[in-house]
Amino acid sequence: VLLAKHKIDGKFYAIKVLHKKVILKKKEQKHIMAERNVLLKNAKHPFLVGLHYSFQTTDKLYFVLDFINGGEVSIAI
Repeated sequence: VLLAKHKIDGKFYAIKVLHKKVILKKKEQKHIMAERNVLLKNAKHPFLVGLHYSFQTTDKLYFVLDFINGGEVSIAI
């Protein structure tokens, strides 16, 4: 996950980068698409990060998500 700052409005976003080779090797295509669809359909849900954009290159998928400052969830639990 990368941190990005929007050039125009100055907002911060988290960019989740997924490698297509890894997705195919682990046969995770359906899970990744389900994740994308859930985030799109529940963009305003209080317990989910919002998905603003998704796009792809020849070898990677990108999800542009709300940035939530505070570290990793696994550490906070």
